[in-house]
Amino acid sequence: MNKSLYIDLLVTDGDLTLNSASEPVLCDNRQSIGQDMIHAL
Repeated sequence: MNKSLYIDLLVTDGDLTLNSASEPVLCDNRQSIGQDMIHAL
């Protein structure tokens, strides 16, 4: 069961990550929480 509880925009090297249509890429759950922890430090 992989339910997306936490959804965030993916940040790489301090900037939003964009897909081929220039739309922000989403990340969820573990990746989202880890990213938030890194940005909080």
